[in-house]
Amino acid sequence: MDRRSFLASGAAAAGAVAAPRVLRAQDQVVRFSHAEAPTTPKGMGAELFRQRVESLTGGRVRVEVFPNSELLPPQDEMEALALGRVQIIAPPLSHFGRYAKSFQLFDLPFLFRSTTMFDQFQANEAALALRVSVERLGFVGLAYWREGPKQLSASRALRLPADAGGLRFATAAAAPLARQFELLGAVPVPLPYAEFGGALVGGQVDGLETSWARLARGELFRLQPFVTETGHGVLGSMPVVSTEFWRALPEDLRAAFRTAMEEARQEVARLADQEDRDAREAILRSGATQAVALRPEERQAWIDATRPVIAEFQGEIGEDLVRAVERAAAG
Repeated sequence: MDRRSFLASGAAAAGAVAAPRVLRAQDQVVRFSHAEAPTTPKGMGAELFRQRVESLTGGRVRVEVFPNSELLPPQDEMEALALGRVQIIAPPLSHFGRYAKSFQLFDLPFLFRSTTMFDQFQANEAALALRVSVERLGFVGLAYWREGPKQLSASRALRLPADAGGLRFATAAAAPLARQFELLGAVPVPLPYAEFGGALVGGQVDGLETSWARLARGELFRLQPFVTETGHGVLGSMPVVSTEFWRALPEDLRAAFRTAMEEARQEVARLADQEDRDAREAILRSGATQAVALRPEERQAWIDATRPVIAEFQGEIGEDLVRAVERAAAG
C-alpha cells in the first residue's frame, strides 16, 4: 500500500482529510499514541522519550503520551499519523509487513533466535536502510523497540512440531506467521493481542504465540497450562513519524528526537528483559503453568519444520536482509 492508499483509507474512516500537523513556533504539542499500558516497557519508554525531548529542547516541545489506545484504536494509527491527527505511533513490526514486504523479515521463524541477535541487527546498516525504506510510504522510522522472545503456549505440552497439529493459535496478522503454523499442521488465528484472552475463554483458540511477559499481563497464563520455550522470534515495534512532520522540524529538534529515541530504545530493551525474567519466574511459581524446555534435538526439529517459511518469503523480503541478520549475529 502506498501513501495515497493510506490517505484514502484514512479519509474514508474519518470522513474528512485533515492537513498534516507540523511543529511551528505557536504549535509545540506532539501527540504520541501507543497501545500499551504505562507500566509496560513500551509505556515507560514513551514516557522517557517525553521527558528527554522536553528536557533537550528546553520546553520548546511538549509531548503528550496517550497509552492503552485511549486516543485511537490500533487499526487506525497509521492512517491517523498520515493525516496528522497524531505525530508519533509505535506499531508492532508485524503491522509494517502488509505495506512493506521487507518488514516480514521480523516474522520469519527462528531467524532472530535471541534478543541479542535482534539488538545486534538493529544497529546494522541493513536495519537502518530498512527503517529508511518506509519513507516512500510517507513515514520516518525512528528506532526499533523490542520486547522478549516469542514462545508457544498451549492446552497441551508441545515437544515436537507434530504436537501442535490441529491446534488453533492466536497470532499477529502476518503472512509468514500464518505459513509457520500451517507447516506445523496448526491453524493460525490472526488477532490483536487485546483479544487473546477473550479468544481463549471463548474457545476460538487453543494456544498463543507470545512472550512470557505478555502471558503475565492479564494473567493469560492461567488459561494456558503449558508454555513451550521455543524462542522462535522476538516481539518488536517501530516508533514512526510522518515525513511532513519530520521535514518541518528544525535540525536541532530532529537531533533531540533522535537522542531521546535512542535512550528510550535502550531502556525499553533493558526493561523488557527484566519483565520477561520476572514474568517467567512468577508464572512458574504460581503452579498454574508448566514450562516445556526443549532439548537441543527437539528445538532443531522445530527449526527444520518451519525452515521452508524463510525460503518461501526471502524473495519478497530480500535475501540480502536475511543474510544481514546472520552476519550481524556472527559479528
